[in-house]
Amino acid sequence: MKKIFILFSLLTYSVFFSQEIEGLGIFKLAKFKENQIDSIAVNNKIAIEDCDSYSCELSAGYKFNIKKLKPNKSEAYKSPSGASYSENISAYSINNYKLNGKYDNKRIALSFYKNILYKIDITSPDSKLIDDLELKFGKGELKKEKVLINAELGVSHLIWDHQYILKLGLII
Repeated sequence: MKKIFILFSLLTYSVFFSQEIEGLGIFKLAKFKENQIDSIAVNNKIAIEDCDSYSCELSAGYKFNIKKLKPNKSEAYKSPSGASYSENISAYSINNYKLNGKYDNKRIALSFYKNILYKIDITSPDSKLIDDLELKFGKGELKKEKVLINAELGVSHLIWDHQYILKLGLII
């Protein structure tokens, strides 16, 4: 009877007091401010580069750098992913950043709404990061949704019909 009570208590605790992801490392959703990007650049003695093309966004190489993603006003289809025409939204790409001093990540994209972080997107996350997130928060759910997105690129017309989303309680 005592074992059943303990098991019931643990299950109740895990359901009602489960942890939610509030961010990754210093990047806390709804808490991290856009001006803190400047501090990262200053501490690492680098300048934040303006980037208004997709090729600029991908040309990170293997060195640590920060790029502010801006829309290409003359040729919108060349804009970097995440760049927005809205004055309230800004986006940055942090390349080859070591998250928490131990997770190597090729690219972390941060999106801000009115200077407050609302989205974190990691391209090619370190496998140790995924393992630690799964250990702390449980295994994510791979969800397949059918989406229809039309994108006109000059003369060609592309249609994507599938999108895969890894859900861990946060956009990663």
